[in-house]
Amino acid sequence: MRQQKIREELKECKGLMTDLFQSGLAVVSKSQMERISKESTIIRQYGLSVLADMLLELRERLERRRHEAEPKQEEGLLELFAKINQYLKNAIRQADLDEAGERIQSYENSF
Repeated sequence: MRQQKIREELKECKGLMTDLFQSGLAVVSKSQMERISKESTIIRQYGLSVLADMLLELRERLERRRHEAEPKQEEGLLELFAKINQYLKNAIRQADLDEAGERIQSYENSF
């Protein structure tokens, strides 16, 4: 059950990253910034502090860009974005495997 909740939250976070990518990372709304903070907090509660820290770093970098008169491509922003997406992909895969393992264990214990 816990693995399922983690997987769902990871997918929610992946959806957020897709939304950010589709906006081009150039125009990030206040609500998107709040979503990043919220996801970071929730993800941290599940023990995924590395991902939570990366999300906060992304938020900080995007926040800096929002206040520039002529936002320029900050060095490392796309690399961080790609790193977060790769982390999410691997974490979702691992959560799927863990959930499958729990189901197998539950099935075996029923005998």
